Amino acid sequence: MEEVFYEKLELKKDHAGRMNNLELLAQAMSDAGEEFGSTTPYGSALVKIAQTEQKLGQAEREFVTSSASQTLLPIRRFLEGDMKTIQKERKVLNGKRLDLDACKSRLRKAKTVESQAAAEADLRVAQAEFDKQVEITKLLLEGIQTAHNNQLKCLRDFVDLQMSYFAQAHQMMADLQRELSGTLTFRGSSAVLVTTNAGSVPTHANSTSAPPKPVTGTGKPFDISDVGTKQARVILDYDAVLPQEMSVRQNDVLIVYRLPGLDPDYVMAEKGGVRGRVPISFLELI
Repeated sequence: MEEVFYEKLELKKDHAGRMNNLELLAQAMSDAGEEFGSTTPYGSALVKIAQTEQKLGQAEREFVTSSASQTLLPIRRFLEGDMKTIQKERKVLNGKRLDLDACKSRLRKAKTVESQAAAEADLRVAQAEFDKQVEITKLLLEGIQTAHNNQLKCLRDFVDLQMSYFAQAHQMMADLQRELSGTLTFRGSSAVLVTTNAGSVPTHANSTSAPPKPVTGTGKPFDISDVGTKQARVILDYDAVLPQEMSVRQNDVLIVYRLPGLDPDYVMAEKGGVRGRVPISFLELI
């Protein structure tokens, strides 16, 4: 455990001032974003991600430090203190047992009355010392249960710290995901701005050609209050921005439905065994 905290999690003193991997990634992405220009869509996205990675790196550093102080150090104090004392007394007990066995052996081998008397006296002393050491060792071993309870609390604290860290990291990434939901997707010489604001529609920027027009037909606008599984037609091409999204093309017919907790501006869509999120502003119900 100590190796994990001090080697894998980089808690050694000579690593104290060194950036962790997330902070290094944040610095690299920030530098790249500045080179592309923070006013460009790509550069702006890099800077936003870099800021979140920096926060994640700091959160990881705090998690590791707290875990070391609340979990590792108490356990190490027990191992270097009480546990070493127990091991020492058990070693002494083993020595007393060997002395007692030797006295018993001498008594069995005694031939004369004088040698028997001397052996019996030595045996009584060895037996008394052995019994005394047994009691000392027994008391120390009984205290292990209390130590185990304390260590169990340390492990629970570690789990709580880890849960808090992952919850914090999840919230940071969720916030970043919302920030990146509005981004420019380039197709040839045109760039389509995709946003997740309610009621928003795709907007073209810096385009040399007219934007694609939505399909006109018998479909009706997608109502966010609709529930259940329905069919919908894609009214405009959409290229997935995030891994959980699905790219669709104009006139595609999809099976759509909602999931609990899903962003209200999105629905889950399926086509040909492929599933992913699609903005409702790109769809109309059939």
